[in-house]
Formats: sequence, structure tokens, C-alpha cells
Amino acid sequence: MANRIIPIETKVNALSQCLALLNVEVVAKELGVAPNSIRNWFETKVLANLPEVLEKEQPGPKVKAARAGMRPAEGKRAASTGKLMRVRIIVQIVRVCGSGRMGYIG
Repeated sequence: MANRIIPIETKVNALSQCLALLNVEVVAKELGVAPNSIRNWFETKVLANLPEVLEKEQPGPKVKAARAGMRPAEGKRAASTGKLMRVRIIVQIVRVCGSGRMGYIG
């Protein structure tokens, strides 16, 4: 089934069935939030945004941003790769989950 175009509806249906909330009460207690808040975020933020997240990207090579303007100012250190990855992950979570008012995840 390689190179088969899978409709967005099929992708959303598959992921909606596979994504599950596990240990909601334990996580809620650990983080000090209500279990119903977690369920609400999951339904209204994550599941609601699956079609947008799963949209097919344009084929071909991805355009890379120009790196010339990305160098740190004289005397300043560049951010570590690990820090950049954490920032990118947090940005993706905020995009998927909306406002980002779920609290800080260390």
C-alpha cells in the first residue's frame, strides 16, 4: 500500500480511535488539575484540531529558512540543540492545544 493517498477523514478517524486518555486521574492529581479539564482539553483542543494537523503537505523538498540572520550577537552564546528542541515541542503543543493555559510541563 505504498504511495497511497489516504483521505484526511480516514486519518482523523484512525487517530481518534487510537488516541486514548490513560491514567487521567493520576496525572490530574499529580499536576493539580481537574480530571474533567484534561478530558475537555483532549476533546476540544486535540481531537478538534486533528484534521488541521493531518493535512497533506505539499510534495517535494521542504524550504529551509535562511540561516544568516540566525547567528547570535557578538559575545552571546547560541542556544543548545536540546533547548531548541524543547521550544519547538512546546510551540507545537501550544498550536495543537490552543492557548497553552494547561500549565508548565517541566
